[in-house]
Amino acid sequence: MVEKIDEDDILLVTGARQTGKTTLLQHLKEELEAKKELCFYINLEDSSMVESLDQTPLNLFKILNIDLNKRVFVFIDEIQYLKNPSNFLKLLYDNYRGKVKLIVTGSSAFYIDKRFKDSLVGRKYIFHLSTLSLKEFIEFKEGDDILVNRLSKMVLVEKERFVRYYNEYIKYGGYPKVILANTHEEKLAALDEIANTYIKKDVVEAGLKSDKHYYHILKLFASQTGGLVNKLGISVTLGVSTTLIDNYLYVMSKSFHIAFVSPFSNDRKTETTKMLKVYFLDLGLRNYFLDNFEYFDIRTDKGAILENLAFRSFYDKDPNDLFIQYWRSKSGAEVDFIIHRKDAYEIKMQVRYLNRRSYQYFIEKYPEVKFHVAVYDIGEKEDIKKEFPILNVWDL
Repeated sequence: MVEKIDEDDILLVTGARQTGKTTLLQHLKEELEAKKELCFYINLEDSSMVESLDQTPLNLFKILNIDLNKRVFVFIDEIQYLKNPSNFLKLLYDNYRGKVKLIVTGSSAFYIDKRFKDSLVGRKYIFHLSTLSLKEFIEFKEGDDILVNRLSKMVLVEKERFVRYYNEYIKYGGYPKVILANTHEEKLAALDEIANTYIKKDVVEAGLKSDKHYYHILKLFASQTGGLVNKLGISVTLGVSTTLIDNYLYVMSKSFHIAFVSPFSNDRKTETTKMLKVYFLDLGLRNYFLDNFEYFDIRTDKGAILENLAFRSFYDKDPNDLFIQYWRSKSGAEVDFIIHRKDAYEIKMQVRYLNRRSYQYFIEKYPEVKFHVAVYDIGEKEDIKKEFPILNVWDL
């Protein structure tokens, strides 16, 4: 994001609520002010300011008393509260490009997605701010990236620290407020606030009729992480139309609660071609809806946790690019992830759990796709290592 600061493009920061977008804006503003740049900040949760800017975007100059003789940086928090944020930003960009640099945030990405359409093509750069990844979490705890850079070469003392961090991360996730909480009770309270205050805002502002249905689906997905999404089954269970289920899933995705992975296929007769798989973008939020905060070693859903962790690693590489897929035959054979149609990854607790026959069909049918195995515990050398590249899940 910093490398884009001197360009004319509007910087649009999106992400789930409570991921630190406002804090990011404030830090960036302080850095620019330290360089003697002229900066202004407004928060559009102030309804009077929204009313004024909805009248005309030019009221921005009255509100902030901006002198355009020098380039200024304008930080706008919660841009989606405007009636027409797209036109607002387009007018300012087209008329004051080079004089006014806009850096804006929007929590409810479904609003931004629906309203921005094509009017900002070539005018914006979207930056997704997710909850902390496992590696970012370790860097935060350690105060540097030394341990992160040694994950594949850890000595015993480092491994003990890593296991402690790993257990905390897969229990509570990467929301900044949760990480900063000191006790288990405080962390649960923070997750409860995120789920029952901020997620409800997404539901209300999206105009959805029932937060009860919305939460039911999130709880269902928490128990079926990495599984196929059966929209018809959900609609029958809830007694609502599949169209309404589509609306719920759209909001969940655009609010960065969950993400969907589409199937990889060249054969409609023998392979899954339509059903999506679902993952949470924060493991702490998943645990909240699952009501399970046990340590990793005694959990019965280790495989789902590892698979979700691997998904986040791929997602973090470029959330703007839908390059993650999965493969599944109609007979039930499956490969967890296909990346850019070039690399296949199967996620396992240990190498010994890998059954080559399960992937034989895929390997023979798609020889151009390189097959990998990512595991939690590589263990001792085994014959299968001669056939596939084996790596740790945290090296993805």
